[in-house]
Amino acid sequence: MKNLGAGMWDRMRSIWSVVPLAAVLAITACSGDGPTGPSIPATPEGAFTLQTIDAKSLPFTMYADGAYTLEVQSGTLSITANGKWVAKATTRETVAGIVSVYSDSTFGTWTQVSGTKTAALVNTESNTTSNATWGATDITVTEVDGTTTRRIVYRRN
Repeated sequence: MKNLGAGMWDRMRSIWSVVPLAAVLAITACSGDGPTGPSIPATPEGAFTLQTIDAKSLPFTMYADGAYTLEVQSGTLSITANGKWVAKATTRETVAGIVSVYSDSTFGTWTQVSGTKTAALVNTESNTTSNATWGATDITVTEVDGTTTRRIVYRRN
């Protein structure tokens, strides 16, 4: 396999901070339907499925350069009442025409910003924090990695 260098590893590492948040992740729970549709849950607990990254549908190309491509195929996020979250993602890597599929996960803790529909998600592995805001059906995780900001949207299952 071709040696892709440290830059490739940095890009791959950023996937797991994005997706769960990769990362990278998102938050919502069903609290019932109101007269005009689902009501907004008071807390971010629930199970979610990755919908978009930076407003682009899946598969999402994280990186492409010549004979190398890295795409996010799918992802999930689970937020529990005990202040923990787990994000899982499936990626497809293509190197010189050879395709490999990987499944990975990351995890951490979350705390709700008092009186808001915002939560701080802390990735235990990287010690990075992302903000998540939720509505009745979706949760959006905003991740900042250096000069790159990603908006990751999950839909409540």
